[in-house]
Amino acid sequence: MRREVIMNKEIRLSYIILVTAAVFLGIILLIVYVIHREPTITELLTRELHQQFNDSSLPPRINAGTESTHADTLLVRFYRLRDFQPAWINNRGPKKIADSLLRAIRDAEFEGLNPSDYHINFLDSILKKIRLDLKVKLPVDIQQFMSLECLLTDAFFIYSNHLLSGRVNPETTDPEWLTERPEADLIALINRALSGKCIQKTLTDLLPDLPCYAMLRQELIRYKSIAMRGGWPAVPIGPKIKKGDRGFRVAALSARLVASGDLYERSLEAKSVFDDTLEMAIKRFQERNGLEVDGEVGSGTLAALNLPSLYYMHKIAVNMERWRWLPRNLGEKYILVNIASFTLDIVENGHTLLNMPVVVGKHYRKTPVFSGQMEYIVLNPYWYVPSTITFEDILPEVKKDPGYLTQRKIEVVRHWNDLEPVDPFKVAWASFTEENLTYRFRQGPGEQNALGRIKFMFPNKYDVYLHDTPYQSQFKETQRAFSSGCIRLSKPIDLAVYVLKETEHWTKEAIIAALDSVKDFRINLPEPIPVHIFYCTAWTHEDGTIHFRQDIYNRDILVLNALKSVMVLHD
Repeated sequence: MRREVIMNKEIRLSYIILVTAAVFLGIILLIVYVIHREPTITELLTRELHQQFNDSSLPPRINAGTESTHADTLLVRFYRLRDFQPAWINNRGPKKIADSLLRAIRDAEFEGLNPSDYHINFLDSILKKIRLDLKVKLPVDIQQFMSLECLLTDAFFIYSNHLLSGRVNPETTDPEWLTERPEADLIALINRALSGKCIQKTLTDLLPDLPCYAMLRQELIRYKSIAMRGGWPAVPIGPKIKKGDRGFRVAALSARLVASGDLYERSLEAKSVFDDTLEMAIKRFQERNGLEVDGEVGSGTLAALNLPSLYYMHKIAVNMERWRWLPRNLGEKYILVNIASFTLDIVENGHTLLNMPVVVGKHYRKTPVFSGQMEYIVLNPYWYVPSTITFEDILPEVKKDPGYLTQRKIEVVRHWNDLEPVDPFKVAWASFTEENLTYRFRQGPGEQNALGRIKFMFPNKYDVYLHDTPYQSQFKETQRAFSSGCIRLSKPIDLAVYVLKETEHWTKEAIIAALDSVKDFRINLPEPIPVHIFYCTAWTHEDGTIHFRQDIYNRDILVLNALKSVMVLHD
């Protein structure tokens, strides 16, 4: 019995020794395997990313051929946060999400952007090369993988930044353009896109969620197509073309209007006759382009007709860029002034409730672009003359004739609340300049008051506001850049009724009655209303019709040149 016990112990001991030896041998073989096996693509790439982005003393920029990264600060943060693990590549090679990003970048042209800004040609070629090399089992060139990985991430950061807030910083092209451009955490954005495998949707969601932007996008595609087909025929120069005319110039006019969609295709005989149908098409074109709508082709209409399709295509791209500069949430209800079209719209839930002509600043006193909150209105306001108008307009006239002030009922005061105006005939005006003038000018309420009978206040650093005007004849003009920067309204009472509609007793009748009985009377709005002063030379109406306007402040060319300039990433 005892002998059997001893034998069993010896067997167990032998088994333990055998197992231990096997485990030990397995560990040795594993160590040998680990030491001698080739590292994986992911391991090699992680090592390269660590070396590139972990040492802050090294320049982080990646260069590959003619391409180099631009979002270097973001690249460093992104790869450090993910412990230098690649985002677009695994051990089998480039992931399918890389293809999704490339498809999204190719669509950049439909946003008025250039896909080449986002490494598209390089990425496309290197992606194909890497996949071909893997297929035929060529040795891994880790530097190619590194270039692909980093430039894909860089492309996402650049493109998402441009879709969100524009490729161009408006304040660098125009000092009179102030807007709070949309912002986002781009690293959180790319992580969501990668984890959800929704690259294209993530990027598309950054665009302005406005019908006007989406329709401009469709028009850009349409005008690109026209341009690629060679554009439209020119209308030969000559005398005015009007109803009743016939001939080759009328035929060319018909062909031009068919190309732009203002006229449907007609029979060969009808093409050369200026009839009622062609007249209506001309009026439609004139209305869309902010021209005098007379149904005749004079010099102004002819010049607009003969602008190439490429001109209009660029105009659309420029204005799509401007829409990307705007805050994504304009408000459920807001007031939008388009400087270039001389119009004001009241918008609620995406629909225009009221539209009116306005007058904006002269070319040398441009109305600035900004957003504000309308807080109150003033009935029968005083006009406290701004310093620019004081020194450039009024003081030179007063030096010639102090009676200039009396004729316009402008008072001379030492400070705005001065109850006793100074006699302008007792002031030695010749001795005053911009540097030493101690007086101010104030125009009291009345028919001559430059602000009319109502002003609408949304405090801003430009001291710009909306107001009535005694110069009603200006609204008959097609081009209405006559003011010193503020916006003159053609229907001030209608606007007052709208902004006060939530109050109990400020009906239209009550407002008119108050205008006839009170002076310099302030009414606070029930709640502030967003006001957006914008500059847009191409837009679409709710019916989808595209409209163009002249670039009265020569701002389009600045944006267009910036869109074509060397690519940058905004901070």
